[in-house]
Amino acid sequence: MKKLFLILEVVLILVLFLGCTDSPSENPEKISFSYSSGAMHLDWGSFEVSVDSSGNGILLKKMGMSMELQKTFSLSQEEMKEVFNTASKNGFFSLNDSYDDPFVMDGGWSKISISTDSSTKTVSMYNYSLQQFSTVESKIASLVNEKLGANAFDLSEFRDYCPQKETECKNFIMSDECNPENPSEVNEDCFICLDWWDYCGWEE
Repeated sequence: MKKLFLILEVVLILVLFLGCTDSPSENPEKISFSYSSGAMHLDWGSFEVSVDSSGNGILLKKMGMSMELQKTFSLSQEEMKEVFNTASKNGFFSLNDSYDDPFVMDGGWSKISISTDSSTKTVSMYNYSLQQFSTVESKIASLVNEKLGANAFDLSEFRDYCPQKETECKNFIMSDECNPENPSEVNEDCFICLDWWDYCGWEE
């Protein structure tokens, strides 16, 4: 019986030890974060925001398998701290690593990762909504919109590039680079152009 209690004590200690994560400092010297979100179907599009500890930010919008649009922006250290403070006040660092609603099939996903000095917290949502997460999400989105405009996350922007991409791609798709004798030698840019062709609805 004593042996059984000893084993249970060891298991409990391990569970408590492994279940604990280091809480970030209240005043970290370095802050960086990333935020990505999209639909479960690739054809509906997604985006990724990444900001390094110097405040250099990238917004990458994606459509299909290979279509991408990229814009850059910068945040001040005060704005970076706003993201961290919002996360701290709303319990982001205490959330589980992942949340999922198995009863929703065709919804969306979002992920936020915040690094402070030597620790990183990443939370992913799959067809799920949680206020503690959404508040941080809104703070990041509002900062990006301030820098890039109110339509920064609008995926319909891809349509604006159809005329340009048509000029670049239509002849290229018919070239030998996209139609080699050995299919394994197809230029990767061909697949990008084919994605644009399908998205923009160009006629042959």
